[in-house]
Amino acid sequence: MSTHRIYFLLAALVFARPAAAQDAGRRGVMLEVPAALGFIWHATDRVALRPEVNLSTSKTSSNSGASGFTADGLTWGVAISAPYYMTNRDNVRTYVSPRVSYARSTTDAGIPGATLKSTATQLVYSGSFGAQYAPIRRFNVFGETGYSFSSIKNTSTALSSTSTTSGWSVRSTVGVILYFEH
Repeated sequence: MSTHRIYFLLAALVFARPAAAQDAGRRGVMLEVPAALGFIWHATDRVALRPEVNLSTSKTSSNSGASGFTADGLTWGVAISAPYYMTNRDNVRTYVSPRVSYARSTTDAGIPGATLKSTATQLVYSGSFGAQYAPIRRFNVFGETGYSFSSIKNTSTALSSTSTTSGWSVRSTVGVILYFEH
């Protein structure tokens, strides 16, 4: 990210109008797409913390010809973001949010006479702009989009190799929040 973009983001954070909501101490459960379950805690009226987790499994099999193929996969991940709320108008709050996430995927594949194992780990840093709408006080919907930088390390027993790739991409998500009473 260029230096002038960092200065612009810092200036926007410092000079943004304060949000009018009184959310300090408010807590809730969050569900977002791509699939993740998380929590939200408003540390102050302007800053919240959103830890999240995700877990998925996969199973693939094929019985073509004389050889069969099976593959079992497991992916898990954790992330934390920290929305900084800038405005609050007509029950819509805008925010910017840094985020860091870690994910690990393992795949065990079997063909007659051999078992192949691969592992991938991914570390992602992102920054997003979002909006959170409250049709009612305890139920909110949100959406955000921004850029992310990821680094992925792949290890395979079949090739006895390790490779690392990295790059920039766009990250977008939508979700719902159910707040607890406080």
